[in-house]
Amino acid sequence: MEVHRSATGHARLLGVALTVSATLFPAGTAAGGEGPLDGMVFQGDFGPEGGPADRTDALHFQDGRFWSENCVPCGFRPGVYWVRREAGRLHFQGELQSENRGRFRISGYLQGNTLHATIRWRRERWYWTLSRTFSFTGRLDPDRRPAELQAAVRRASGQPLPDADCQL
Repeated sequence: MEVHRSATGHARLLGVALTVSATLFPAGTAAGGEGPLDGMVFQGDFGPEGGPADRTDALHFQDGRFWSENCVPCGFRPGVYWVRREAGRLHFQGELQSENRGRFRISGYLQGNTLHATIRWRRERWYWTLSRTFSFTGRLDPDRRPAELQAAVRRASGQPLPDADCQL
C-alpha cells in the first residue's frame, strides 16, 4: 500500500520535527563545545527536598558539560547538559554517574543570576535501591571560572578521596 502526503502534510511534519528538536538540545557537542551556561560557576546550598539546605556545593559548566564540586571526589564524572529556553528562563538537565555510587539526575532553571535545581539520586543494588531528592539554589559567582574539565574527569575517575564527604 502506498501512502501519499500532501504538501500541507509535509509542512506539518516538518513543523512538528522542528518544534521537538528546538525544545531540548545538547549544550555542546560530543567532542566538547560551547553551551549557554559554559564558563559559569554557581555557588550555593543544597539539602533534602522540603528540608533545610545544610550543605554547600558549586556547580561548574564548561565545554558543554557540568559537574558538582562535591560529587567529583566521590567518583561522579562530569556529564553532558541539555538546555531549552522557555518563558524567559533557561532550563537545563543532565546526569552525573558513578561506577559504584549511582547517578544524579539534575534538572532546573536559571533565572537572573540564580540557578534552581532538583537533584534525584538513585543507587541500585541487586538487593535494594536507594532514592533521594535534593534541592539546590546557587548564585552565579562572577569572580570564579570553572575548574578545567579534564582535571575534573581525571579526579572523578580516580579513587574517592579519603576526606571526601560521599555520604548522602
